[in-house]
Amino acid sequence: MSTPRSRKAGINLPKSQGVRRRRTQLSQVDLAALTEAGLAIVRSQLDVDGLCELVYQQVVRIVDADHFHLGLFEGDSFNLKVWVQDGNRLPVTSFPGAQDAGIIGWMRATQRPLLVRDFSAEMPDLPARPSYDSDDPPRSAIFVPLVAGDEVVGSMSVQHHRPNAFDEDDLRTLGIIGHHAASAIVNERLFRTVQRRAEQLAAVAEVSQALTAELDFDQLLTKVVELIREHFGYYHAQIFLVEDESHRAVFRASSGHQLNQLWLQQGRTQSFGEGIIGWVAATGKPLLVGDVAEEPRYIPDDPRLLPDTQSELAVPLVVEGVVLGVLDVQSREPGGLGDEDLFVLTTLANQVAVAVDSTWSYWAKQEEAWITTVLLQMAEAANQAENLDEVVGAVTRLTTMLVGAVTCSVWLREQEGDGFELADAVGLDDLPPAAGRLTAGTSTALAQLMVRPAPLLLRRDEPAALPDALWRALAGDEVMLLPLLTQNRLIGCLLVSLDSESVPVRLHDKRMGMLNGIAQQVAAS
Repeated sequence: MSTPRSRKAGINLPKSQGVRRRRTQLSQVDLAALTEAGLAIVRSQLDVDGLCELVYQQVVRIVDADHFHLGLFEGDSFNLKVWVQDGNRLPVTSFPGAQDAGIIGWMRATQRPLLVRDFSAEMPDLPARPSYDSDDPPRSAIFVPLVAGDEVVGSMSVQHHRPNAFDEDDLRTLGIIGHHAASAIVNERLFRTVQRRAEQLAAVAEVSQALTAELDFDQLLTKVVELIREHFGYYHAQIFLVEDESHRAVFRASSGHQLNQLWLQQGRTQSFGEGIIGWVAATGKPLLVGDVAEEPRYIPDDPRLLPDTQSELAVPLVVEGVVLGVLDVQSREPGGLGDEDLFVLTTLANQVAVAVDSTWSYWAKQEEAWITTVLLQMAEAANQAENLDEVVGAVTRLTTMLVGAVTCSVWLREQEGDGFELADAVGLDDLPPAAGRLTAGTSTALAQLMVRPAPLLLRRDEPAALPDALWRALAGDEVMLLPLLTQNRLIGCLLVSLDSESVPVRLHDKRMGMLNGIAQQVAAS
C-alpha cells in the first residue's frame, strides 16, 4: 500500500515474525477490499461512463489516488473518462492522436504495466517518457493497461508527489482491478452494441413494413425519408432516383415538408459524378464523409436550407446490379456518421430499392394496360368520326383525358408552303390567334422534324424550339412533338405538353411510344 503501516502497540514479537504477521494481516485486508472491488465492477449494470467512475471509487479505497486517470481508446483518440489532479476532478477530455504516444502508447503496444518508484532516478531507463505540464510533477506512479483478451481498451494510472509511494503489491492490486474493469467495459460495449443493433433492425423492419403497404410512389418515398429521420435521428434524409438515360439523379423526396416541396418544384437534379450523390449514382458505391469541409466532392446546399451539415453518408439503391437511386443522410456533427450508420443505411437502401423497383414494375404494368386501352379507344373514335375535324377533335380531347397530358394540339401542314396551322387544341386557351401558325423559321423543333420526322422531347431551357407565344401558352415542364406521317410524307404534327412529376421519367419512353401510336392513327385517318 502507499501509506506507512506500523505495528500495533503492546505486542512484542521478534522482528521477522512481526513483519510476517503484519504482511499476512495486510494481505487479508487487501484481498477483502480487492474482492469487494472486483465484485462491484463485475456486477455493475452501469454504462461505460458509470463503470469508469465506479472503478475510480474502488481504487480510492485501496490506494492513494489524488492523482488518477482512467482513459479509453476510441478510434484515433485517447479519451479520459476520469481525471484527477491533486484531488481535484478535471473535465472529461479527448486527446486525438495520443493513443500511441508516451507511456500510454507503450502500454498499448506491449500490454505491460509499469511501476515507477522515482521518476527522477529512473527517467533514463523508462521505456517511454511522460509529458507533464506542471511545475511540481509526480515522483512515483503505477501505469496499468486495461486488457480484455488481446485488446487494450484503455489505461489507468495513480501517481504521487512522494517517491516510493507505491510498491509491487499496489501494482498487482491495480492490475487485477484493471483486468476486471477492462472485461466489464468490453462486455458493456458489446451489450450496448447488440442492443443498439436490435433497435436498428427493429426500426428497419418497421420501415420495411411501411414500404410494403404503400403503392403511391411519391407517398412511398416521402414516408421512407421521414421514418428514417424519425427513427435514427439524422439531421436530414433524402432520396434521388436515376430515372432516365441522361445520366442524372433526380430529387424525389426529403425530410421536412417545405424543403421537399421546394426541391420538387425546382426539379432539382445532380449529374452523374457531380457531388456526393452524383458520384454514388455513377459508381454504385456508398460514400461516407466524416467532414464535408474536407471532402472535394461535397457540394453545399443553400445555407439557408441546410446550414448545419457536417458529415454525410450516401448509399446506392441497387437491384440486380442496376443503380435505381441514392439514399442520402446528413449529420450536424463532424464524424457524426460511422460504420453503424453505413450498416443501417445499406440495409435500408436494399429494402427501399426493392420497394422502388416493385412500385415501378406495378406502374409499368398499369401503364401497359392503360396504353392498350387508350389506343383502342382512339381507334374506335377515329372509326366513328365522319370527317377529319371530328378525328382531330377526338384525338385532342382523349389525349388529355386518357394520357394525362396538360395540353394537346394537332397542327396540319398547309397544302402549299411549309407552314403548319393549328387544327384543334385542348389547354391552349391563352394562345393568341396570330400564333396559330408554325414555320421552320419560327420553330427550330419544327425545322428538325421536317428534316428528320421522328418524335422530339423538348424542354423549356430550349426557347428557340417553339415561338415565345406558344411556350407561354403551354403548361407543364415537358413538350413532345410527334410527326404525322402518311406514306413517309409529313402532313402535320402532334404537340403534347406534360407534367414530368405526374409519372416517373423512367416510364416516359412508354408514354412517348403511346403518343407516337396516337399520332400514327391520326395520320391514317
